[in-house]
Amino acid sequence: MREYSPAFLRGVDYVGAMIIGASSVLLPRLLVPHGWGMAASMALGMALAMTAAFFVTILLSPLTAFEVAVPGMIISMTLGMLPPHLISVSFPRLALVGVLAGAATQLVFHVYDMSLHGEVKG
Repeated sequence: MREYSPAFLRGVDYVGAMIIGASSVLLPRLLVPHGWGMAASMALGMALAMTAAFFVTILLSPLTAFEVAVPGMIISMTLGMLPPHLISVSFPRLALVGVLAGAATQLVFHVYDMSLHGEVKG
């Protein structure tokens, strides 16, 4: 098995969280019909976002970036419910919200993990 540096692994975690964030807001916006009720569209949006998070985690798993799974679940559950409320927001702004929310969530998990046991070495 190939050894990766901790900085590379942390970078992959952050990039994965940002991809999950962007896909978690864009996929429901594209695929959930606008005429649906709020509860149904939020549930479908969350299911689509969690599916996207699952596939991003699976795609990044060869790089041993499994630490994005738990933050990805939190990111996708919360952001997947946003698009029904943000119909008038443009796609680039919505993607930026997803990227920033993904990075911020990953940062919170990283800081909390470091407070528990310090930086993990390779």
